[in-house]
Amino acid sequence: MLGCGLGIYTVLLAMICLLGLVGIVVSTMGILQIGSGGSSEIQPGHELQVYQLSAMRRAGVVEVEELPNVFHDESPMRDGSTACALMVDRLVRVESEGEGPGWSCQGESQYLEGWQMTYDDIQSVESTGDHYSDMEIIVTGLDADGEPLEIRCKFGEEEGGMRIKRQLQVESGLVEDF
Repeated sequence: MLGCGLGIYTVLLAMICLLGLVGIVVSTMGILQIGSGGSSEIQPGHELQVYQLSAMRRAGVVEVEELPNVFHDESPMRDGSTACALMVDRLVRVESEGEGPGWSCQGESQYLEGWQMTYDDIQSVESTGDHYSDMEIIVTGLDADGEPLEIRCKFGEEEGGMRIKRQLQVESGLVEDF
């Protein structure tokens, strides 16, 4: 009888140990996925955190009082350093350039570059990919000085790229709203 009880106790300890190891593996996978950025669906402007718009404000494409109608963050850390936004009257994009440290709350804006194009100046809205794969929206038109400009916004799988494309087409008058 003693051997049977000891055997059950050993199996119980082995199961607890196995459960602990599974927990460690799942936690480690979660930590690694957070660092990779994960999915970033489009967000309404009123749901954004202040830091997400700081890069656009530092690049000079969004004023302090302005909130976008729709915002999509493409940056790996979801800090707004690479993002597209639909404002009331224009499309806005900001990118953190080069191999430098990029954008930070205390950092310099020397690594940021921003572009904007009013909806009236949009000449075409094209895309690669579809809703179920990675997608890139390519907007061509003119900047404020009348120079040709191309703005590219990247979306992952099911992040809302098709909705943004349709909204840009409607806002620019390229298609009729239905």
